[in-house]
Amino acid sequence: MKAVNIFFIVLFVLSAALQYNDPDPYIWMPIYLYGAVLCYLSMRRRYYPKLIIGGIIAYAGYALLLFFDKNGVISWMSDHDAENIVQSMKATKPWIEETREFLGLLLLIIALVANLIWLRKSKGLGNLHSGISILLLTMLFGTPALAQEPLVKFDNPKSIHPPKGYSHSATIDLGTCRMVIVSGQVAMDEQGNLVGKGDISRQAEQVFQNIKNAITAAGGNMDHLVKLNYFLLQGQDIQPIRDVRDKFINTNTQPTSTLVKVSGLFREDILLEIEATFVIPKGK
Repeated sequence: MKAVNIFFIVLFVLSAALQYNDPDPYIWMPIYLYGAVLCYLSMRRRYYPKLIIGGIIAYAGYALLLFFDKNGVISWMSDHDAENIVQSMKATKPWIEETREFLGLLLLIIALVANLIWLRKSKGLGNLHSGISILLLTMLFGTPALAQEPLVKFDNPKSIHPPKGYSHSATIDLGTCRMVIVSGQVAMDEQGNLVGKGDISRQAEQVFQNIKNAITAAGGNMDHLVKLNYFLLQGQDIQPIRDVRDKFINTNTQPTSTLVKVSGLFREDILLEIEATFVIPKGK
């Protein structure tokens, strides 16, 4: 156990040092150094069960917070398909940063629980601390099973104009894949201003850009497109819209489509509206 503690001490001290340039070093440097000190004391067979158990509870509480946070581990696994977390030393994406922090806390908890059990056996103590250790391990490793991702998640990406009374997209978990339904998009930019008044091609360009922004925010891309529903003002030609569409999609696998000619949309200057459906395989 001495060699294991030496490993953890070195690991936690180095981890604390790496937090020096972190946005919140005042939180993470003490977290790692506290773990390193407890591992050192345990290596010297100095038994402080209250300090160890207190550390485990604090780390477990923080780990649970990171696991269920909006940009935490669940988001990393479900919304971002377990994106590579070792792309660079400095994480620029919150779901990667929080997943790294969660893994760091996991290592701290494992180290402290291992020392708690080892010291209990070394000191010939009763079953109280063993029971506490088992309980803490159950709380820790049982956490993922308790994390149930919502069946449907609604989203409004900032790259699309703010909606009024609806959501821009809905993501449905189908088990092996995720279906993303994008609400009918019109030619409005991020500020809600109309793009291409009287110009069907320019309006189509903005519509498909909004659709692309929606699926990108949901963790997919235009290759995952399976269905388009067009609502086109009577008197407008579909060919300019198809020409614009082909700039955004893979023309070798053209999506299924429905075209409906209408007498009017919700504003007179809106010439078309397009809904989209995507299917994103898990792990892609």
